[in-house]
Amino acid sequence: MQSILKDQATINETLCEENIVGRWIWQSGEVKPGGLIPWEGESANTVPDHFFWEKDKTSILIIAAGIYEVTACVFSKGSIISILANGEQVNLNKGEENGNTINKKMRKKKEKEIGSNSIR
Repeated sequence: MQSILKDQATINETLCEENIVGRWIWQSGEVKPGGLIPWEGESANTVPDHFFWEKDKTSILIIAAGIYEVTACVFSKGSIISILANGEQVNLNKGEENGNTINKKMRKKKEKEIGSNSIR
C-alpha cells in the first residue's frame, strides 16, 4: 500500500507542476513609452504567490527560477515581440526559429539557477 501511495504522490506532484498557468490580456491596443505592452487584465493565475501582476504594468514578476514556456500573440503588422528574462532581452517573433533560440537561452538560464525572472 505504501508503494501505491508513494507512486500516486509522485503523479500528483507532476500534474500540479504542469498546471501552473498565468495568462494576461492586453486589449486596448495602447502601448506605453518604449513600445511596452501594459497588461490590462488577468484571465488566469493558478499560483498568485508565484506570478505577481499589477493592472496596467508592463511586467509580470515570476518569483521562482525555472523553465517557463512563454506564448505571445499580437495582431499587428510588423510587430516584434520581446521578453526580458533575467535582464536579457529575447525576441519571440518569426515563429519556430526564434522559439528554438528562446528555449536554448532559457535552458542555459536554468542551468545557472538564477533566482527571479521578469517577463515584459
